[in-house]
Amino acid sequence: MAYAKLLATTASDHPHGLAFISGDRQRTWREVKESVEHVAGGLIALGLKVGDRVAIVSGLAEGQAELGCAVSWAGMVLVPLNVRLGKEELLAILEDADVSAIAFDATHAAFAVQAADQLGIKIGIALDREAERPENHSLTSLVASKPLARVEQAENDLAMLIYTGGTTGTPKGVMLPFRSLIAEGEIMRDYIGYNRETVYLHAMAMFHVAGVAQFAGVTLGGGAHVFRPDGGPIATFEEIARSGVNTLCGAPTSLAMLLDSPARDDALLRTIRGFGYGSSSISEALLKRAIKAMPNARFVQFYGQSEASGTVIILDADWHVLEGPKAGKLRTTGRPDKRYRVRIVDEKGVEQPRGAAGEILVQGAYLSTGYWRQPEKTAELFRGGWLHTGDVGVMDADGFIAVVDRFKDMIITGGENVFCTEVENALAQHPAVSTCAVIGIPHDLWGEAVHAVVTLIKGKSTNEAELIAHCRQFIAGYKCPKSVDIVEDTLPLSGVGKVMKHVLREQYLSRNRDKAGLVSR
Repeated sequence: MAYAKLLATTASDHPHGLAFISGDRQRTWREVKESVEHVAGGLIALGLKVGDRVAIVSGLAEGQAELGCAVSWAGMVLVPLNVRLGKEELLAILEDADVSAIAFDATHAAFAVQAADQLGIKIGIALDREAERPENHSLTSLVASKPLARVEQAENDLAMLIYTGGTTGTPKGVMLPFRSLIAEGEIMRDYIGYNRETVYLHAMAMFHVAGVAQFAGVTLGGGAHVFRPDGGPIATFEEIARSGVNTLCGAPTSLAMLLDSPARDDALLRTIRGFGYGSSSISEALLKRAIKAMPNARFVQFYGQSEASGTVIILDADWHVLEGPKAGKLRTTGRPDKRYRVRIVDEKGVEQPRGAAGEILVQGAYLSTGYWRQPEKTAELFRGGWLHTGDVGVMDADGFIAVVDRFKDMIITGGENVFCTEVENALAQHPAVSTCAVIGIPHDLWGEAVHAVVTLIKGKSTNEAELIAHCRQFIAGYKCPKSVDIVEDTLPLSGVGKVMKHVLREQYLSRNRDKAGLVSR
């Protein structure tokens, strides 16, 4: 896997440079590499083999990163689990990936032990001392193992499975090959400017391709990784002051929280040299605020998806200006990276003229190789030789692309993807619900919020709070509606009986145009 190659290269070129910082604990690249060699040897001693899948369920922490590097070093496949998912969702993913081992921190130890017992996973690895149990192995014990020489891998070898989809019934593991993660690291290094002076605070979860990309980019650039499990604006300002953090990445939500935090320190913000953002749409107003607050930072916007192995379109730092000849592009997502070709097409696959909306299609050598053990869905994803993103974009005369909507009913809230059908299926299980539809509504903090419109069975009653609580029994909290309209009229339907969600969205916006938390689009 790519992590191992990047680690080996950086440890050779920059052995005494700071690699990992966790509170008062600091380790150099040589120290991290030597530890990873031993942990990888321990994985082999446990009976794991090249190509085996190893799951990690953990918050952001040094142990998570070290074990991930060791899995890579031993030629195995990393399966990072989204800790925000519900128990049943995670169990479905573990079963689908057919993992041979599961690593966990103290917070997720109870789930990991139960999952291992239920699914027959024979190897459990505690990542921190608080998670250690007599019946499990630990990162601490594996460090005492005989070191392993790095397993060489080919460019097309599978490096990682990133899961998308959740409780749609068929979780999809996106297969990321070795070459793709190397390319993603290069993109982050080159555009954000990661180098040996970089001190990067991890805030983007490493079960997301965005977090994976930052780890690869910082490692390739020889910078320092700072781990702070509690996270949030206060922790960010503390690490800027204590550890010298000078580079950040996050969804627009985290950027807004940073700027609006009671702990905001403008002097510390002026020390930031780089800020990468993506995962969801950002308002131009928020972006302008950020540029003014961090005048010394290189702002870079990234657009991509797991199926693309990460980044495809980039709004480089040069275009993050408020005046001059390069001003005026802040509403776009940028232009395709040199590694990719992008087309905007209509529903028939016909390329659209500049200024016309259509689906964003991508072609290139560094895309994912499709969905794990789902050849039919992989063929559908890459039909016609192009990756179909499901996103709607408009390309301007200069080749800049604005991502304006999604063909599929997917909501992006706080950087997390939510499929409307998941929420609708949960709502429909309430005994009072007759019909329902879920839409995304604009929100100035989360990008989008989940909103439900419900009709009730005659003679039955419920309320907004009860419906939201009901959904929490079936799906992750971030997928649950943040607001619910209970209506007496039937939902607007098309001629073929489909709910016209664009009408629901227009109705909601017309009623709530001036409501706090909404932004116009």
